[in-house]
Amino acid sequence: MQYLKKIWPAPLHCFLVPLFFIIHNYVDFLGLTDFSKLSWSIAVWLTAPLLLILVYRLLLKDLQKASLITTVLLCIYFFTGPLIKEFKDLPYLHFLFKYSVLIPLLFILITYIHIQLFKNKKNFYTTHLFLSITFLSLLAFDIIRLAGIGPEKLKLRNSLQITNDVKLKQMNISTELKPDIYLLIFDEHPSSKSLKTLFNYDNTALDSSLTNLGFKVSSNATSQFPYTVPSLYSLLGLNEFHSNNTADFTFKELNAVGDNLTDNKLIPFLQTNGYNFINASIFDVKKKPSLVRNYLDWNTPEDMIRKQTFFNRIKEDLSWNYTNLYKRKFIGDLNSTIKKEVAYTKEIVHLIDSSLLLQANKPKFFYGHFFLPHLPYKFNREGNVIHWTYETYLNDYSSNETYLSQLEYTRKFIINLTAKIREGNQRPAIIIVQGDHGYRMFDLNKYSVDNKYKILSAIYFPDQDYSQISDSLFSPNTFRIILNKYFNQQIPLLKK
Repeated sequence: MQYLKKIWPAPLHCFLVPLFFIIHNYVDFLGLTDFSKLSWSIAVWLTAPLLLILVYRLLLKDLQKASLITTVLLCIYFFTGPLIKEFKDLPYLHFLFKYSVLIPLLFILITYIHIQLFKNKKNFYTTHLFLSITFLSLLAFDIIRLAGIGPEKLKLRNSLQITNDVKLKQMNISTELKPDIYLLIFDEHPSSKSLKTLFNYDNTALDSSLTNLGFKVSSNATSQFPYTVPSLYSLLGLNEFHSNNTADFTFKELNAVGDNLTDNKLIPFLQTNGYNFINASIFDVKKKPSLVRNYLDWNTPEDMIRKQTFFNRIKEDLSWNYTNLYKRKFIGDLNSTIKKEVAYTKEIVHLIDSSLLLQANKPKFFYGHFFLPHLPYKFNREGNVIHWTYETYLNDYSSNETYLSQLEYTRKFIINLTAKIREGNQRPAIIIVQGDHGYRMFDLNKYSVDNKYKILSAIYFPDQDYSQISDSLFSPNTFRIILNKYFNQQIPLLKK
């Protein structure tokens, strides 16, 4: 109690600022994040007030003033990032949250406060009291919220809200009637119609070549979402899930979907029915990790908290400056990523070649996910690997020609790969070639947002009976159709 009197009301509030930030995010992201993975960050956040107080105590010769400037700096560090995100699109005031305006304003504010603290002889007791009571109240609110709502309900709020849950029936189907399944996802591959609209580019050679190979090409196919993770879940999860806005997912929603994707409904069902699952995808499945994913750099749920802090927010928003500031390192990193992705692509093809040699006594489900035609741009139209220099990057990387060159290579790649699978597989095989979502980097003022959902979709059935596949296939129905046709299920199809 005696110690509390010494730190009340200052410097108590200095330690309440990071504590509130930690507790608030713990409550807000309960069930999504593993706080043990934030232990180093938390240690830094809780130590920072003490270090700042010690430094300013030496400079200002006054604990009260040192406490005040410490809290000001901590508030800027912990809360400016979320404010930028919330108010950057606010009418009339949004210009204040542009970095070109905000950073000079913050610099002026901090400089002014320093000058006033050096000149002023007051102890600012009222200000200290206000700050301490404010942050104690905010802390109390979050603690009451945690106790009142309860951890389980808070976790449920951060989980995926499933609707129209599909119940799969176990059927006794003989092994010889179970076809192999090849799911080949080509990331961000648009439909030929979308390519014609956005680039005035004719890619119908892909559609006609696949049709000649016996595929059903759905020229008006669409995905449910313009993002990889929810699109894949809508394909493999066989459940509907709610989102307030299919075109603008939050990172919190993406992580909730991702958790369900690793434990989706389709793959365990096929495994129960005797299928060997070959995972050449970009995510791990329960008890079946990806064979090729080890290098991919994904944001973690814990990044949702780290990236709120001011310097991380600046790094996230202004990372494009990295191109100019660190030219050699930037190009080196780009070429290194390309090298990894080329090796990744070759590894998937190698796994397909190996799967074609497997004996025909057991069905298999192969899932490969290709980062084609998605950037980084790594292949020219002849299939040669591109080595970028800083000059060629500035001149060519963002051009339509570079994208279309990789797209043209992707077209040849798809045709050759599907022909090889069709001719070389030891059992009758279903082959699915789809984009997870459409092309996204276009001018929304010029073209309809619908282009983000228009995807390549080509499906091959061994009996070539495509009566259940429409020209306007909604991609979440892909496996619903297959399960109904080959596994005697009665799953209703979703409406777009």
